[in-house]
Amino acid sequence: MISGIHVSRDCVHVNQKENRMKKVTGTFLGLIVATGLVTAAQAEVFEPTENLTVHTVFGTDAGAAGAKVLKGGTPYDGGSGGMLLGWPGASWGTVNNARLQMSSRSAGDDGSFTVHQMITPWTEATNWGTTHPVAGVDYNPHPIGLIGHGNGSGAVTAEDETEISHLVNHWAGGGANNGLWLQPLGTTNNPNYPGSTDFEFQFLSRHAVPGSIDGDDTIIETNVGAHSFVPGVIEAISDASIFSDNTDLLNNNGHFANSGGVENDGVHMPLLKWGLGAITMSNPASATLFRVGSAFMKVQSISSTTVGFQVHRLLVPWDENSVTWNQFGAGGPVAGTHYVTASVGSINVDNSDTATELDVTEVLNFWLENPDQNHGFILIPDIQTGTLVTPIVDSHRVFGLDGGVPGDDTWISFSGVTIIPEPSSLALAALGAFGVLGRRRRA
Repeated sequence: MISGIHVSRDCVHVNQKENRMKKVTGTFLGLIVATGLVTAAQAEVFEPTENLTVHTVFGTDAGAAGAKVLKGGTPYDGGSGGMLLGWPGASWGTVNNARLQMSSRSAGDDGSFTVHQMITPWTEATNWGTTHPVAGVDYNPHPIGLIGHGNGSGAVTAEDETEISHLVNHWAGGGANNGLWLQPLGTTNNPNYPGSTDFEFQFLSRHAVPGSIDGDDTIIETNVGAHSFVPGVIEAISDASIFSDNTDLLNNNGHFANSGGVENDGVHMPLLKWGLGAITMSNPASATLFRVGSAFMKVQSISSTTVGFQVHRLLVPWDENSVTWNQFGAGGPVAGTHYVTASVGSINVDNSDTATELDVTEVLNFWLENPDQNHGFILIPDIQTGTLVTPIVDSHRVFGLDGGVPGDDTWISFSGVTIIPEPSSLALAALGAFGVLGRRRRA
């Protein structure tokens, strides 16, 4: 193992609003977050020191020869390619926020990767053969982020980033650092995906120009701006909108706001998906045994216009880089087929701090137990004629929470995290109690 390469950066290119100091409350591992101002920390950039592609046909490759690229995506070359990224030995220091940034060398790529905390230690000498790491065994089944591209509507986005602040801070505080697994999604969730498709991503391997940080490198950036994550609060990892009046529109992550409501009788429905890896990262091998005592969702807009929505749990997978109205058929999403008919509840969305908070405890615990059924929420506007629309904050707008700056935060706050005993543990406990009673009776 070699130490993580990191480079200090005084000026960092970011697509954020202006940086501002903020107030937060709480403490978590090495993060300095007492009530008051977040302690400023120097922005740093960390390049992986280990990386691998694992393809289900061609096997395991470190990208150390030839074009020195990591290939990933699905389907391509008759199989599916995921990627392992590692930063063993990295000295993270104070972590107010952290994001994974990746740039594909082939700008026409389509699809996404969910980003997961690895459980199983590995190095570039590890040969996974043609078998991907296994969810719940080798990696946390709950994602920590999502990264990808989509050009189905002609908008090419070769670079993407996702916030992984909770996990990097976990590593900085001494938690096991076995890197990341990127699980490919492709665009197969949308049979009506518009335009041509190219599912093969090519990212520069760390062997391309080791130790030199360029604009097309895979990196983790920390402390970009003054925003900070907050323990017990997660933001959406995937979000988009679908439109009944523009059924092929790909509302990807370049917009920084997702339209919700109705415009000239066209219905705009936001979709939100939450990565629960930030809740389960302390014990990822037991990730499906975690439960929360309470969880509340708040959705904010960057406008003062208030729009009411019914929130429904989605039943089908989707991806922000490929989802369109037509994915669900010409008539759009159907109750009982694409989403649960019964509403989780109603919310009013605007840019005020008094925007509705919705109790989502039951849903969050269902997803914790069933990670493969976590497809997020669809927000269906109460009014579906005329014009009443509000732009909902996108997860890419600000990395970290603004803490009271109106309209910048869409989040779920949770508390009372516990791990339920496995059935075998309960049985052993019962046997132990029976033995104690038996001894007492014989006494």
